Amino acid sequence: MRRRVLLCLTLILAMSACNGDRVGTPIGSAAKPSNDISDATHPGDVASNPDFFFLPPMVKQPGTGAPWDVGAFNPNLRPTVEICDFGPTVSALPPLATCTGTTISYATEVSIADEHYKVNWTVPTSATKFYRISVKVGSTLLGYADVESGANGASLKSVDTQNFVPLVDGRTLPIK
Repeated sequence: MRRRVLLCLTLILAMSACNGDRVGTPIGSAAKPSNDISDATHPGDVASNPDFFFLPPMVKQPGTGAPWDVGAFNPNLRPTVEICDFGPTVSALPPLATCTGTTISYATEVSIADEHYKVNWTVPTSATKFYRISVKVGSTLLGYADVESGANGASLKSVDTQNFVPLVDGRTLPIK
């Protein structure tokens, strides 16, 4: 019996050693670069609020199964949408990246009938190519989406829509 316990402990230690320096690295570490959409249906590198969903046209309509709860909309919140300009050359944003460019905050409109909050954002026509849209209530982050913009639709054909929202410069995006 002692030999089996000793053998099991030896195997466990050997397997742990094979992981090298990854043993202490948490999933979703800010050191891991990421291009992300983080809401209840898009499991990004940073867990978002399970009751928060981005809606079309930014992403596909979320399903009606779990964790979707029809009728659970809270019209009394006052979320804000912050849009951070990450510049023209960023190719990977850390999950909780500190905005080094300009951040603009918008108060949201509430639609009780449609059960959502909304902000219309017009993508600037500029050299900036990467943005992060963050939705917060107070200082609590509900979710975020990374945006890649381009001069026209052809320049956005290769955008990975699981990780970025592709937007043409000068277009207006309803953020719901």
